[in-house]
Amino acid sequence: MTKLTTADVYRGFGTKRQTDRATAVAWASAAPYLAIHKDDPINIEPGDVDTDVDEYTGSTHIQRRTVLNWKKEFTHVQRLRPHEAILFMALLFGRGNLATAQQQGVAYRTTITPLDEVELDTITMWQASNLTGNEVIPGIGCKKLDVEGDPKGFFSLSGTLAVAGSIATGVDISGGSHPTGESYFVWGDGDVLIDDVSIKTMVKQARLSIAPDIEDEYQLGGAGTAADAAIVRNLKKEDLGVLALDMEPADATELDYIVDETEVSAELRMTGAVIEGAYSYMLSWKFNAARVLEGSIGKDGQIQTTGLSFLAHGDGTNPIITFYGQNQIAEYLGAVA
Repeated sequence: MTKLTTADVYRGFGTKRQTDRATAVAWASAAPYLAIHKDDPINIEPGDVDTDVDEYTGSTHIQRRTVLNWKKEFTHVQRLRPHEAILFMALLFGRGNLATAQQQGVAYRTTITPLDEVELDTITMWQASNLTGNEVIPGIGCKKLDVEGDPKGFFSLSGTLAVAGSIATGVDISGGSHPTGESYFVWGDGDVLIDDVSIKTMVKQARLSIAPDIEDEYQLGGAGTAADAAIVRNLKKEDLGVLALDMEPADATELDYIVDETEVSAELRMTGAVIEGAYSYMLSWKFNAARVLEGSIGKDGQIQTTGLSFLAHGDGTNPIITFYGQNQIAEYLGAVA
């Protein structure tokens, strides 16, 4: 038996959008980057030996068939870095309000805000290992994005990805490249801002969830397969974004968020290594108008603790969520030439 920890496992996500959900984009045209391999653990504890035993947490293969239709989903987990976060956010929110602008030299900033787009794009993924061989997997869409910070290690990214189309034998991607020089964000790179004021000294744990309630929509008279369906999102999703914090509040201000239901802006931001000049690798999710969805008050010994979950609800004027990522990639979800 071949154990997963002895296998080199690679995934590569194309950054070019598919024109047909069931049809893969060719490796040479998809502008892919490797996203994961066995030397990419999420957290490293002192004295730990690096393995990938906890790294791979999903299957891209069909789990169940029915007479009417089938679809596949899996969870992709890795250390957080700008590239996959930007790509998955683009798949979640659509390219209608996506813009990438050069900042200086090789530094580019991509901004994304939700629009009332219904049908979303998909991309092609490649996977290679000595367990499954080399596979091409078309129709990759994103349904949910979770980011979590661990004070002992790295921020992690977890994407719930949908698959459409048939898995086919593909090219060997083991020689592919990673995004140039990208930072993996550690806990110390992060910041939480309430009304644009940093409260990071109070935050002991941070978890972000972006879930636009995306699903496959089947049309009357269609073939009933996932490849035949449109990938759409619920435009009235109430808990589109949630930022959950475990805190040691400095004073009554943070407790008032619970009692008074104070409306605030809430932002999770992280800054890594310098790309060029004054520009660094960055990610930012900002809820322009948020309220506490739920809160709790407790004690850790004699220290007051607070758990706050901020819900991005919007104010009717500003976008519900403003997202940006900064790295060295100049285009996301571009058309295949």
